[in-house]
Amino acid sequence: MELPIELQGLLALGIASIVTFAFTELLKLGFDFSGYKSQVVAALVSAVLVVINALFAKIPADFVSIANALLQFLVVVLGAMGVYSVYKQTKK
Repeated sequence: MELPIELQGLLALGIASIVTFAFTELLKLGFDFSGYKSQVVAALVSAVLVVINALFAKIPADFVSIANALLQFLVVVLGAMGVYSVYKQTKK
């Protein structure tokens, strides 16, 4: 069992946002790491996915279908929240 592709993309987007924020704050302090953003994001996303997939490997075989269903439900809920927020923005 592994994390669904949609959640992997969302996780990568979140980590990229955090790294961009951190590098922006470091730039204010005089440290310039702007050329290393993509390498840091790739390393962190890979490390986090390895840890998450290792945790998922500990799920007993009897509960894999339940865990998959819960993850897919999470994908649907997050997608619905995104569609709703776009709908509210376009309605203004």
